[in-house]
This record gives sequence, C-alpha cells and structure tokens, in this order.
Amino acid sequence: MIEDRIERARGLLERVHYAAMATVNEDGSPHNTPIHFIISDSRKYIYWASSPASQHSKNLNRSGQAFFVIYEPGVGGGLYLQTRNGHELTGAQLKDGLNIWNKSRMADGKPELADTFFKGNFPQRMYRVDIMKSWVNCSDRDKAGNIIRDYRYELAQEDLLLR
Repeated sequence: MIEDRIERARGLLERVHYAAMATVNEDGSPHNTPIHFIISDSRKYIYWASSPASQHSKNLNRSGQAFFVIYEPGVGGGLYLQTRNGHELTGAQLKDGLNIWNKSRMADGKPELADTFFKGNFPQRMYRVDIMKSWVNCSDRDKAGNIIRDYRYELAQEDLLLR
C-alpha cells in the first residue's frame, strides 16, 4: 500500500499544478490560499507567482514558512509538504526559477515570460520555498472497510523523484 501511495504522490506532482498553501497571519490565525505552482525536477523547491500585496505573500515574507497540500478533488489521498525559507526571487535565483516556470509554460503551449514580468512596476513576483518534509496519507480499515486509524507516512526526498 505504501508503494502505491508513493507512486500516486509522484503522479500528483506530474499532473496537478494547484495546491492549497497554508501560512500563518501575524496574529497567529491560519490563512489558506489555492495557488498554481511548479516543482523543480529535483523535488527540492516549489515555485509560484503572486502579488507581494497578497496576504500569503506577506505571511511568507515574515515567517518564511508554508505548508502545502496537493490533491485531486474526488480522489482520496494527497501529498503534504512542509516548507521553509520562502522568499521572493531576485537575481540568479529569479533566472533559475523563471527557467523552470517557462519550461512548464511551454509544455502547456503558453509563451515564455521575461524576467521583467516579475520586476519593477509589474504586479507579480516569483516566490520559492524549500521542501523540508513530505508525507502521504494512509489508513487502517476494519473488516467492513471503515477507517479506524488515519496517519501520515513520511517520504524521503528521493521517493518523489520520477522513476
């Protein structure tokens, strides 16, 4: 069952490019935002574009932390990602992130974006977080198929690499 969950997690990273991203507001209350994301081939980084004025961007700039859940509606399970070191990209990091972003855009038939789209007076910035831990959801069931225990199984980074 674990191997099936790990394979599903790999598939999610290939098929799904929207996630629920949770951050914490300054007063300690939770904030959750759906975002479009791209993950690096190394499975070490998550990239997305957003306005620096958005609440999740303010929270990320303050704490550097976010938690992501990647899933497909109507299908059980998902992938959970704990992250840190979240920040707006500039310089060489922006160039690297934009290469990854544009590779995905081109695969979807969209034109490349120039780095100027994420600089100056333009309203969007590119962000990146470092993936620290990842989990898949598992459960134990009774003879009737009812869930009697729900738990997370922590993955190694190499578990998420394509095979």
